[in-house]
Amino acid sequence: GKKVQETHYLNGKLEGLAIFWYGNGKKKQETHYLNGKEEGLETFWYGNGKKKEEIHYLNGNREGLAIFWYGNGKKLQESHYLNGKEEGLETFWYGNGKKKEEIHYLNGNREGLATFWYGNGKKKQETHYLNGKEEGLSTNWDENGKNRRESHFKNGIESGMKMGN
Repeated sequence: GKKVQETHYLNGKLEGLAIFWYGNGKKKQETHYLNGKEEGLETFWYGNGKKKEEIHYLNGNREGLAIFWYGNGKKLQESHYLNGKEEGLETFWYGNGKKKEEIHYLNGNREGLATFWYGNGKKKQETHYLNGKEEGLSTNWDENGKNRRESHFKNGIESGMKMGN
């Protein structure tokens, strides 16, 4: 039979490089372990051999840059982590390569401006966050970039709305 996994243990805990393969022999996953916890770079691949995910770990927590791809090789998501929580800018893309979302995080909570786009590249929404909740102005557009709708939020609760062009 074909090898589907290779793992190493020390004192009953995963240690060192763990490798997993698909049934077709292509590599599926590579994870580094230290004392039973993920440490360093973890990589996943699709069955077609294209890279699927790259995530960095420190003591079992996501740390630093994490990148995800679609099966066609285009980037799907890029996130940053600090102590296992989202930190800084997180970006998502559509399968066609156009930007879908940009969200800022602080200690795992949405913080500041979050921007969303339609698949055609037109802006869909801009919302401000404070401690993970909508705060202040939120603006929405239709797929043609028209018919603005403005909402105002206080502590995550909508406190007023205005329709416009």
